[in-house]
Amino acid sequence: MPADTDFLRSYVTSYPTLATTFNDASVGNPCGAQQVSSIEELNGLLEEACWRDLGRTIAGQGETVGQRREQERVLLGELPRERFATWEEATPRIDATALAPVRRNRYSVPASLAGLRIRARIEG
Repeated sequence: MPADTDFLRSYVTSYPTLATTFNDASVGNPCGAQQVSSIEELNGLLEEACWRDLGRTIAGQGETVGQRREQERVLLGELPRERFATWEEATPRIDATALAPVRRNRYSVPASLAGLRIRARIEG
C-alpha cells in the first residue's frame, strides 16, 4: 500500500462530507469510505461527483444545480484582464527590540534592522 494511501484515507474519513460522498461498505474497511491509491484518483472521484451534482435539484427549487450555475455565470461577467493588488502595504519602523508593528501584531525581524523602516506586504 503506498504511503500516501493512509493519509488520503484518513483525510477522506476525517471530513464527514467526503466520507459520506465516498461511502461504500463493500470495500470492507471499518469506516466504509472508499479507498484511493493516489491523490490523482481522489481528484478524479471528486471531479466526477461535482459533474454529477450539476444534475441535482435542491429541495424546494425548480432548477437543477447546473441550471442555476448557468444563470449565475451570465451575471458574473469576465475576469479583469490585468492583475490587481490583493494586498496591503505598510512601512513600520523597527523598534529597539527588533519588532515590526503591522496592524495590531508585532513580528520579529533581525536585530540589525532596529531603528530602520521596512516595507511589509499583508496578503489577504
